[in-house]
Amino acid sequence: MIEAVPTRSLWKPILVRLLLAIAGLVPLLPAPMAAQVILHRRGATILVEPYGPNIVRVSLSLDEKDAKSAPGFGITASPSATGWTVGSNSGRDEMRSSALVVSVATQGPESSPTGTQGDI
Repeated sequence: MIEAVPTRSLWKPILVRLLLAIAGLVPLLPAPMAAQVILHRRGATILVEPYGPNIVRVSLSLDEKDAKSAPGFGITASPSATGWTVGSNSGRDEMRSSALVVSVATQGPESSPTGTQGDI
């Protein structure tokens, strides 16, 4: 005589434990990078957009709309965040691929203007 054993009752507790274990490890893994990273430093907008493992486009502007605008004349490639991760390290925002690390310092303390800027 063959007796049927419900597989759902056997696998459900194992599956739940496995998923909880994986979920506990997720915060330790680097986050995949979005199509572009937008940072703000002292009123300026910095956009970092990967195109390949060793190619990024960096756009800086005091006008956020200009920093976020599409690339200009001559750029025909499409952005690709494949293989890139984003995170923070030693107070810096970092974007990493297998071939390149892009690091942007956090906003430091305000400094007094000097030279011509201080005269204005």
